[in-house]
Amino acid sequence: MSVWIDDAGEIWDANFISSTVESTKISRATSIVRLQIIFNSESDEYCTFELTREIPSDQGQPTTSTTKQIGRLWYTLDTAKFSFEERFRIYTVLH
Repeated sequence: MSVWIDDAGEIWDANFISSTVESTKISRATSIVRLQIIFNSESDEYCTFELTREIPSDQGQPTTSTTKQIGRLWYTLDTAKFSFEERFRIYTVLH
């Protein structure tokens, strides 16, 4: 398995970083998200994969990570691209 690279040489692997402020505690946290299309060359199937890491500004709080695949485990290429593009728009606020 590997990250999918399309015919134009584009690597379907994106990273997003955002900061949030929690108004009740006046604390800040940073979120790092990695979004990928994973290609299984043995089965010619694709998976949209997302890894989220939350890093609190308060050093006493633990860093948390969440990994998930989006939707079903394996897709056709068109479905995986649609899922990736939909998540990409959410993270880049391109609704």
